[in-house]
Amino acid sequence: MAKRPGLVHVSTFTVICAYLWACMVKSKAAIGEEGDEDDPYHFVCAGDTRARLDPPIPATYFGNCVVAACIVTVNCRKLVEDEGFIFAAVAIGEDIRERLYNEEGVLKDAENWLSGGKEIMRERTVGVAGSPKFNYYDINFGWGKPKKFEFVSIDITGAMSLNGCRDLDGGIEVSLSLPKAQMDAFATIFAGVL
Repeated sequence: MAKRPGLVHVSTFTVICAYLWACMVKSKAAIGEEGDEDDPYHFVCAGDTRARLDPPIPATYFGNCVVAACIVTVNCRKLVEDEGFIFAAVAIGEDIRERLYNEEGVLKDAENWLSGGKEIMRERTVGVAGSPKFNYYDINFGWGKPKKFEFVSIDITGAMSLNGCRDLDGGIEVSLSLPKAQMDAFATIFAGVL
């Protein structure tokens, strides 16, 4: 907030996603896999729109009201700069705000969502699996509280996963699955910037 006081959408989700996205791209650069500095990198996350439809759909609705809440494209050069995290936070925050608080509704331009996704290259896309709003540790199938919850699909998709924390109320667990060289670079960058 000190560096961008006019930022319109700052949330824990935005900050975590921006920081991880910037660190992931920097880690690719650190191992020489980032490509050209003008190559586009993409960030994608989904959002629950039940309460944003007119009229709102009740929370008890059992169906799919999840939409692409954020689709951001940023050049590699901007993400690997010293202020790459801040640039990512601004881009993600503005896109979430624009999509979720659009006066024309969250489904504006929905007919073009799938065609726009074809242009995104998988190897330069980071998505989010799960949500910190869902605490999977509260699920009980009669065996007690789960010890660990993981989205196994992130190993294939390259996504990050976010979910509620098992032992800290309001905490968020983050999971990544990257090739070893990139994970080592990521860990150094992640800890160094903090």
